[in-house]
Amino acid sequence: MKKIRVSIEYGCDLLWLYDEGGRLIRNGFPTELKNHAELVALNYDILEIYHGLFVNNSVTFEYIGFQSEKEKQDFLSKVYRFIEVLKKEADSNYQIEIESLKF
Repeated sequence: MKKIRVSIEYGCDLLWLYDEGGRLIRNGFPTELKNHAELVALNYDILEIYHGLFVNNSVTFEYIGFQSEKEKQDFLSKVYRFIEVLKKEADSNYQIEIESLKF
């Protein structure tokens, strides 16, 4: 069975697609989910917030973190909603693997 791994990494989409042999196909949405409005919107929101947690310029790349616990909880709520919708939409076609979230 193909696999989708959910992993939050700087500069990448949330989804990593693997074939039945465990080889990486690509980073991004599978074809059948590319037009799923809620997943696409959540992906964009999550990545925008996540990228804002870093200073990235010609001098430094540094994790600065959340400004408050509420910001962190709001972010995690979006991530958990993304995972919930993904499982509902893709669980019958893909094995879903979730990387641990450490913030």
